[in-house]
Amino acid sequence: FINFNRIKIYNIADQTFVTDGPNIAENREYATANCHNGKIYIWGGRPASGIVTNQLDIYDAQLNQLDVGSAQNGGTARFAHTATLHDGKIYIWGGRVSQTGRINQMDIYDINTNTWTTGPNGGTARSDHAAVTFENKIFFYGGSVNTDIQKLDSIDVFDITNNEWQEGPESRLAYDGSVDDAKRAGHTAVLWNGEMFIWGGRDKDEIELNTLDILDLTQWKELSAGGTPRYMHAGIAFEDKLYFWGGTDGGGNFRTMDIYDTRSDDWSSGLEGGQ
Repeated sequence: FINFNRIKIYNIADQTFVTDGPNIAENREYATANCHNGKIYIWGGRPASGIVTNQLDIYDAQLNQLDVGSAQNGGTARFAHTATLHDGKIYIWGGRVSQTGRINQMDIYDINTNTWTTGPNGGTARSDHAAVTFENKIFFYGGSVNTDIQKLDSIDVFDITNNEWQEGPESRLAYDGSVDDAKRAGHTAVLWNGEMFIWGGRDKDEIELNTLDILDLTQWKELSAGGTPRYMHAGIAFEDKLYFWGGTDGGGNFRTMDIYDTRSDDWSSGLEGGQ
């Protein structure tokens, strides 16, 4: 496979890709990134060597440079996991320790103290899932188990305040009653106005999706499909719009961007760029 270690920077206001950031120490795929106080924390993933890592890199966006030597590596090495930021801590859960070995272990990185702790194991061991934080709880949705073909539509919930796992809302299948294409992996989930927007990924037949589902964390909704079907992409929310970039259809990597307007329920295409 091909992976990159170059940080790409996109200016949403100007809709342009600007000067590249620095290279991180090691090429890797399936890593995660969280932004906190002007710094981006990049953790885990699988390098080209195939040896899973627990490397932590910190990128200072204002200085456009890496905080060399300041990061403390830790946690169980894994890839295709989720990393969710809450109150200055990054909660890392799920993912793979090998091509077929999936885990339900949680590691917690405290940004302020630069230290690692282990959280309680729980939920269904899965990889290629997505997560959002809402009202001191982390909602984990979808992903794959055992083999890449076995997809999930279930939700696991971790209560941060009580440090315990809870049963999640009913599955998408339970909501629809019969629609089996609700199961997906390699998708993104973005929190906006108290709702979890889930887009893209691959279904149980390994077909790329461009469907958009919304969980208001009590009830499911289905909105307009749109954008280029893809999986293993990235997504963010900014001023009532959701931006999805990158990913693949299994045959090649995308440099295109799809934009969903939450107010008008419309899709548009953004600037192509990045790597």
